[in-house]
Amino acid sequence: MDLDTVRIEAGNFVCSFCNGAKTTDLLYSVKEKNGKRVYVFVHLEAQAKHDKKMALRIWEYHTAIARAHFNQGYEKLPLLYTIVLYNGKENWTSPETIADLFHDFDQYYRLSLKKPFLTNLQNIPPQILVLQEEAAAPQLIMKGRILGNYTIIQPFLFPLLKKYDQDDDENMVYIAINDNREFEELCEEFSKFALGNKKKIVMKFYNKVQEEAEKVIKKTRDKNIKEGIAQGIQQGIKQGKKEGIEKGIKQGKKQERISIIQQMFSSGMSKMQIAQILRLSLGKLETLLS
Repeated sequence: MDLDTVRIEAGNFVCSFCNGAKTTDLLYSVKEKNGKRVYVFVHLEAQAKHDKKMALRIWEYHTAIARAHFNQGYEKLPLLYTIVLYNGKENWTSPETIADLFHDFDQYYRLSLKKPFLTNLQNIPPQILVLQEEAAAPQLIMKGRILGNYTIIQPFLFPLLKKYDQDDDENMVYIAINDNREFEELCEEFSKFALGNKKKIVMKFYNKVQEEAEKVIKKTRDKNIKEGIAQGIQQGIKQGKKEGIEKGIKQGKKQERISIIQQMFSSGMSKMQIAQILRLSLGKLETLLS
């Protein structure tokens, strides 16, 4: 770094998460030898009492500082440098670095900081996932969610569910939620792999979803039509025309459908399921959600 290029960046970086402690936080920038400007965040804190968890607090501060930095539009984190000015009377005997919190910081660094944490199931074929045997089933279930149905992966997944007793109600319902095929077609596949006994469970779930969807539809319809009529009456009175009421009712019905779709989508239902229940094309559904 070229220290001759150091400058203080504009902005207020007072630590709002330090439990009322007096702190001064400054953001500096400095140019590297390649000419690129990088940021250095200096966090100063006065500490009057011995705190056994001070190193953990500093770690938490760094996380909060990082989040605030991203929220202000920066794409990369600054270098984080914390100085604790201890002015207490008790001897300090607790960890003085974040690394001291770990039994083996080097191992933590290799596993959690240096090694990528992401396993992108989009890029892993089921033939590879299935090699993990018992651990493969949850990943294959999530893989099916990505694909939208389990047609491709069911020869790998369903035998594993049976073999390792993972064909529990929760897993089977999750599969049913995220499979866009018709219910009967899905249950036929269950039967092929000796999972036919799960049909009643999944059917019970489907019926419950249908009942909840109908409640949402009725509640939202009543609310929005009432509001639409009221809005139409007000507009009609103002304009002195009957068309105001008709327009209000029409607007209320349109808003009703949008509200229903949004609530169903937020509850975890797939677009295919919503389209089937409301008898809409996927294209129309996408338009209403946009």
